[in-house]
Amino acid sequence: MNPERYEQRILRVQLYIQENLDGDLSLESLADVAQTSPYHFHRVFKGQTGETLAEYVRRVRLEQSAILVKHTDRAIVDIAFTAGYGTHEAYTRAFVRRFGISPSQFREGVIPKMNYQKGNKTMSTTTYDVKIVQLEPFTVAGLRHVGPYQNAGPTFQRLCQWAGMNGLFNAETKLLGICHDDPNVTDESKIRFDCCLTVEESFQADGDILKQKLEGGRYAVLRHTGPYTELAPTYDWFFSVWLSGSGEQLRDLPPFEIYVTDPERTPPEELQTDIYLPLE
Repeated sequence: MNPERYEQRILRVQLYIQENLDGDLSLESLADVAQTSPYHFHRVFKGQTGETLAEYVRRVRLEQSAILVKHTDRAIVDIAFTAGYGTHEAYTRAFVRRFGISPSQFREGVIPKMNYQKGNKTMSTTTYDVKIVQLEPFTVAGLRHVGPYQNAGPTFQRLCQWAGMNGLFNAETKLLGICHDDPNVTDESKIRFDCCLTVEESFQADGDILKQKLEGGRYAVLRHTGPYTELAPTYDWFFSVWLSGSGEQLRDLPPFEIYVTDPERTPPEELQTDIYLPLE
């Protein structure tokens, strides 16, 4: 397989956006253009460009609108609406942030100050060893946390207390988190994150405890060492640097994390988390 294919796919998406700024730029349509799983498209896009999809579309629309301001006689308020801004004032604020001058000044010939900064690639500069493993399907029990990932601690504590009272911990038990949403896309108040531990297939769920079966198959595994709050740059590295050169294709399943060390007994800088990406 061509190791550059993800870069090529995202380039196709960028060209498609450029040519269809007034068209369908939904997740489903753009993922289809990229021939990439909708589940992972946003992370792949940000990993390749350094910008979220929304940031990229907003920037391209603003830059396209500047051409209309400069080279047409259209009313600036009409250009603002075409660019997706609800009011002239909102458009002017965005224009000033981007170009350092107002739309009317730009039309009059004032030279822009070009305040634009390239995509904020906050990915880790660490190089990781990534392994490809084959997993058998396995069963987990858990509680769903809705909200910012960093606020999931109390849900994990509640899960562990419940598991302890029910004698579910043993030498083989693993704690894991299933990441259903990308924080670059989903409002943090709506992020879905399942706090889980492995159980026997015969386990019977009750109350608000969820029982799920995770699919087996091929997974890429990366070990992150450090605080949970620093996982985001590691994910960006995984979805950009590694994925671009791997020749691998992602499955339409959520990634999950296995927590190797106990956060109650381990300093934050020594915490170890294994991130699993599902592969075809």
